[in-house]
Amino acid sequence: MGAILQMVVAPPTGWATHWASMTAAYDALDGDMKERLAGLRALHRSWWQPLQESVHPVVCERTRRRAKALFVNGIFTKRFVELAEAESDELLRLLYEHSTRAEFTVRHDWHAGDIAFCG
Repeated sequence: MGAILQMVVAPPTGWATHWASMTAAYDALDGDMKERLAGLRALHRSWWQPLQESVHPVVCERTRRRAKALFVNGIFTKRFVELAEAESDELLRLLYEHSTRAEFTVRHDWHAGDIAFCG
């Protein structure tokens, strides 16, 4: 699975897309953190109407490669359902900081006509 994106018309400045490898981010976690995350679930909520909410495991397994990946992001993930609010907020902050480190991310600055594949 993946996504193909195409920029037809680009603004003159400031148009970029960032991708993060949540598989690489998971792999780089220490054993204690992996153990802490095992079995935890998080509430994800849309910003559009009608509001959509769902609860997902925080660690998911990519079926083809049998690789584990983090399933959290700063836009949709609101909290861990099993944790108190303060503990949930702190753990999410740590995971966001960890998963957006330079070694797990790539940035593409768009120009008209560009095509990008994220898989």
